Amino acid sequence: MDVSFTVDDSGAQAEIQGLENSLSDVRRPLGYFGRYMVNQIMRQIKQSTVSSGGQSRGTSWTPYKPYYTRRDGTVVPAWGGIAKIHGQGDVKGRKRHNQTRISANDRFFAGVKSPGSLVRRRITVGPNDATLTFRTTAALSTAQNAMRPFLFFQSGKDLGVMQRIFQRWFDRQLNR
Repeated sequence: MDVSFTVDDSGAQAEIQGLENSLSDVRRPLGYFGRYMVNQIMRQIKQSTVSSGGQSRGTSWTPYKPYYTRRDGTVVPAWGGIAKIHGQGDVKGRKRHNQTRISANDRFFAGVKSPGSLVRRRITVGPNDATLTFRTTAALSTAQNAMRPFLFFQSGKDLGVMQRIFQRWFDRQLNR
């Protein structure tokens, strides 16, 4: 006597194909990670002032350079506050590109209407879905990033966050 079994795996094949398709689209977790990075950058900007600089995410930001040095050797900072030589009062801070004056407690990028616009709406996921690109809208961003890095990946902490985001996303895909 022979016994034969037939297994219909068409349902399982469809499930596997669906899972494979959903796991191949990593735009969503990359987008989550992009938002995390923007929050880190914004925190760094908010914690730093033009007069004292700042330190965040393993990098230091230098304060603004002096506005000018007088013949007598007095250094006038970018935010002013030094007594005028002629006349009364203090020297005013230098003007930003948007014509507002710098003060000692200003944050970096304070001349930009919304510092979040430097990166927030400029996150793009590459065509192969394996790259995350941050773009800034500020014309001075290249020079600022060279002096005070803000668009960078901090391997230890940021990698851990990225791993957690991808793990949660992967778990959700499996439990659909």
